[in-house]
Amino acid sequence: MTHYVSIAAGAPLTFLILDTGIGLLFVGVGTVAWRRRPTSRTGPLLVLSGALWSLGSYGPTGFVPVWALGFAFEGYYDVALALLALTFPADRLSRVGRAAMWRLAGGFALRSIGRLLLQDPPRTYPDDFPSGDLVNPFAVLENRAAFETVEVLANAAIAALAIVVAFVAVRRLLRSSSLTRSVICPSPSRRSRRKWRRSSRNWDWKSTPMTTAGSWRSSPIWTAAASLASTIAAVSHCRSSKPM
Repeated sequence: MTHYVSIAAGAPLTFLILDTGIGLLFVGVGTVAWRRRPTSRTGPLLVLSGALWSLGSYGPTGFVPVWALGFAFEGYYDVALALLALTFPADRLSRVGRAAMWRLAGGFALRSIGRLLLQDPPRTYPDDFPSGDLVNPFAVLENRAAFETVEVLANAAIAALAIVVAFVAVRRLLRSSSLTRSVICPSPSRRSRRKWRRSSRNWDWKSTPMTTAGSWRSSPIWTAAASLASTIAAVSHCRSSKPM
């Protein structure tokens, strides 16, 4: 529906492709994650991010009163993504993370109130919107000075809190050994390591035609090939095994 509304509003093709594609990507990846791990927050938060991503697309349409709602509530997908970054894959919010999330949500709410109640383009900026077509029917407290003050303070708070959330998320990733293993490189299980060592010991090196010369195994080419094979085997075990 958002796609067709944007088309009717005359949105450029590049905007339509990027906006629709990113929203569908959030929803698609979130649906897969939700089905694979129903108890994790990852799937629901990604699906919610896709829905909130589309909400802000109604702002540039100019349709009354849809544009006012889209403009007031754009960017809320950042709240869902921040919560995902602080709880992935299935952790609880820390005390610092909880405080940052509440303040981030409060910053967005403050900005939404200002955009919804304090600004009406024909009255707030008559020089830029003289025709009066872009009307905000919710602006019961229209005041240019108050709107601009709230907008600046809310955006500054959102930017600062986004930096705090990013710092907390990176610190949490680096300090958590289990999270690092499960996200970056899961450790092979003890059983898979024993199986890999046993298969290496049972390899019939004498049956390979390349060992007949004797000096081949001690050559730099053989050393490089063996190192490459060991690296590939380690990476394949690392990717295929489940996190401990």
